[in-house]
Amino acid sequence: MHREIIRIARFVYPIPGRRAGVCQLTIMLAPLDSSETSIVIATELDDNPGMSITNAAEELIAAIGQQLSLSRTLTAFIEHYPAGGGRSIETFDQVIMNPLTLGVTWKRLDNAMMEFLQHVGMIPI
Repeated sequence: MHREIIRIARFVYPIPGRRAGVCQLTIMLAPLDSSETSIVIATELDDNPGMSITNAAEELIAAIGQQLSLSRTLTAFIEHYPAGGGRSIETFDQVIMNPLTLGVTWKRLDNAMMEFLQHVGMIPI
């Protein structure tokens, strides 16, 4: 089944009591009539005036859910830092939210997931 990919060049996520953050989003939407998972890749921008996507992970996930009407339980969130800006390598990490504590942990994506994201056109080959 075809899955739509949406790119948002500048997504603004509010941080209570602080300056809002800005990131780029690449979203692969699951079909509306399914229980499949949507995938969101949030890319840190060099000109982000607010908190980083890592430090604001909880707020970013909440903003994506609210502004884009995506279910937290049916959405996989991936954090992307491109090489450059002081970083020697490009990284992709899944952000895993604990539903009980609302805290987050990160897990580096494995080769199989990276190949899948390339295959479906979410990241360049």
